[in-house]
Amino acid sequence: MPPCDKPMVCGTLGDEKTVKIDKVSGKLATEYTPYTQIEEKKYFSVHDILYYVNTNDPLGDPLSDPTKDPQYFLWEKPVQEWAAKQGYVSESPPTEYDDVHLSELQPSLSWLEPSNGAVYWSKRSDSQCLG
Repeated sequence: MPPCDKPMVCGTLGDEKTVKIDKVSGKLATEYTPYTQIEEKKYFSVHDILYYVNTNDPLGDPLSDPTKDPQYFLWEKPVQEWAAKQGYVSESPPTEYDDVHLSELQPSLSWLEPSNGAVYWSKRSDSQCLG
């Protein structure tokens, strides 16, 4: 038997996606987002069973537009109300990337001294350095 890939039918709540979000911009974190400004956030896609199952072919693909099923909205509204009471918010994760922490705003560091290949000698004796 093929693996179950339909939430609700398989006993799972819905599609879940965890992404790293920049706390400042609210957008997807990038390599320039400071680690202290990154939070992992879970996004859920919670729907009634008619969203995932075509009633005329339960094992086949779902309808491309589940709202075409005349029962869809009668089932979807109570599921959304239940999900909200449970703290599940059906929203999509952001698609844009952090635009606050940019590469051109990253600090740069350069050495002024010693210059490349320079040799410095100490006037102290070894016994003074170990002291």
